[in-house]
Amino acid sequence: AGNLADEHLLRLDGAAVLSFMMLNRALAVRSFRTYHYEINHLLRYGSRHSSAVGLEATGDNLFPLLRNWRDDAKLEERYEFVLATMRKIFPHLGRVGFETAGQTVTMNVSDDRWPGNPTIPIARESTGFITALLQLCALASCPPGGLVTLDEIETSLHPRAIRVLVEACRTWAAKHDIRVVLATQSETVLDQFRDEPS
Repeated sequence: AGNLADEHLLRLDGAAVLSFMMLNRALAVRSFRTYHYEINHLLRYGSRHSSAVGLEATGDNLFPLLRNWRDDAKLEERYEFVLATMRKIFPHLGRVGFETAGQTVTMNVSDDRWPGNPTIPIARESTGFITALLQLCALASCPPGGLVTLDEIETSLHPRAIRVLVEACRTWAAKHDIRVVLATQSETVLDQFRDEPS
């Protein structure tokens, strides 16, 4: 993280290159974090135990972060926002649990598509599921007045899921005075910002 003022620029790996001099003048950005998710490592090895309340640059603390938000009344709104949005995108998502083994934390979910709602390890979920979860956590980690840039928010997601994710970004951003920049080539994303979507 770098310091420029007291707002945050959260940028995902591959996001459009933005001029900090221009952003600093236009948005008074004072600090920033660049994200470069290590999804395969996260799914294979889980997260190390952490008391952090913001998403790390690699996303490696995803599972303890969500657990920390769930267990802290002051931060529970973030957890509820992420889970509610995930359930809109993935209606089969049932219960969410966290498992700890030594210093490693992982997540499991129940799947309402199967009889008995079996609990499955997060590693068996789709890339779109994990990506959406990380992007929502990056958004919810941003402090009021901050800036979040999301590159290719549509990656591995169905058009309906994309629409839900973009609307969630808009709602959270308005409620928490956060600026969101989306870098995309997706017509589905772009249609969310037209008066008359095609």
